[in-house]
Amino acid sequence: MKILLTSYFKNPNIGLYCVATDKYCVMPKATPKRLRALVGETLGVPVICSNIAGTELIGALCVGYKDRLLVPGIAFDKEIAYLKKSGIRVEVIDTEQTALGNNIAVGNGVAVAGHNYTDDEIKAIGDALGEKVIKRSVLLLNTIGSLMVVGSKGALVHPDISERELIQLEKTFGVRFTRASVNQGNPYVSIGVVANKNGVVVGELTRGAELTAIQEGLRVIKGLPGGKNGRKG
Repeated sequence: MKILLTSYFKNPNIGLYCVATDKYCVMPKATPKRLRALVGETLGVPVICSNIAGTELIGALCVGYKDRLLVPGIAFDKEIAYLKKSGIRVEVIDTEQTALGNNIAVGNGVAVAGHNYTDDEIKAIGDALGEKVIKRSVLLLNTIGSLMVVGSKGALVHPDISERELIQLEKTFGVRFTRASVNQGNPYVSIGVVANKNGVVVGELTRGAELTAIQEGLRVIKGLPGGKNGRKG
C-alpha cells in the first residue's frame, strides 16, 4: 500500500474534503491538478472533482462504499447528475442530519450510524448501502463517522475509546481497531485520513508515532497488531 502526506490548500484535514472507495475518489472542483494526480496515484482509483451542495466539504457530507456514494438531500441536481455520469452510483438521503460522513461509518458489510437518525432514515441508509445498519453511539457521541476509519484489513478509532467499546466495534466490523490520532493530536481520525485497499492519504502534520499507528492500524506496514495505540495491556 502507498501512503501520501498532504493537505488541501494548506489545510491538513484532508478527510473533510475527500471521499474514497476501492472504485473511485471524489474531491472538490478546486482541487489542484497536482494534488488530484497524487491522490489518484496513491489510492489507485480515478479522482472525480465535484462539490456537494455547493461546498467543498465532501468528506463531512458524504459516505462512500463500493461503487456507491451517499449524499444528503441538499446536494444540487447538477452535482448528482455529474457524479452519476462519472460512473458513481449516487444515493440521496433526505435527512436533517446532512453531515452523513460525520455520522456514519461503513465497511466490511456493515454500517454504524448515530442515534440522531430516525428508524426510517436508518432503513433508507441501509437500502442505499445494501448493508445492515446498526444504531450506536461511541464515546457518547453520535458522530460515528468522524471517530473512525474502517478498512478491509484494519481500522482506526478515537484514542479515548474504552476497551469495551473497542471490542464491540471489532466484533461489529470484523477487523482489529487501533487507537490513533492525526495531525499532531486530533482525535477525530477520519478528518485527516482517507484510505482504500491501495493506499492511505494522511494530513501532512502527522508525524512519528502518530503516523506509525495509522500505518500499522490500516496495515500499510507490518507491525504488532494494535501496539501501544491499540488494545490496552
